[in-house]
Amino acid sequence: MDNKISLGEDLMREHGLMNRMILLYKESASCLGQNPDAKDVLQKTAKIMKEFIHDFHEENEEHDVYPLLTDNAKLRTLTETMEKQHEVGKQITEYIISATKAGDPDATALSAMTAAFERMYLPHASLEDTVLWPALQELKGDAFYMKLGADLEKKEEERFGEEYFEKLEAKIEKFEKKLGIGDLAKFTASVPDSAAAEEMA
Repeated sequence: MDNKISLGEDLMREHGLMNRMILLYKESASCLGQNPDAKDVLQKTAKIMKEFIHDFHEENEEHDVYPLLTDNAKLRTLTETMEKQHEVGKQITEYIISATKAGDPDATALSAMTAAFERMYLPHASLEDTVLWPALQELKGDAFYMKLGADLEKKEEERFGEEYFEKLEAKIEKFEKKLGIGDLAKFTASVPDSAAAEEMA
């Protein structure tokens, strides 16, 4: 990975991977008992979520990023809420790991938990990307912002080895294919024609 990547690019890239895992949470939980790969995908995705997102990405945010924003009351309140959400996210992921060890996991409960996770993390990550990181760059300046991004990249390499992110991405792609959601075109929405739209109104 280019060591000139900025902090925002680094963390947003990790958010992108997290969002793909959230989709895997949702899709695998919804097809438990129908797709023979679903339980395995759900558990393995949760283990990656724990290791990389909760125990590394969020740890970096809490230790290296959030404390830099505490002088601003609004940003401090926002980061305090985000830290609480990190804890809830960990609990949900631990629940998923534990529940998928069972021979016949409770699909209804797992669907509810994965939906709660998605509902919490969508605004969470979006506010980090659009509010926190730009605010930090403005407060600390471009040079500091770039250096912090490089420092976090170095921490990732020291902890997990070279090209770890790329290896995770390859695993996620395999999981997506197992669930039949590896083709982006499948997510293209259908828009009713004007006549149908009028009938629906």
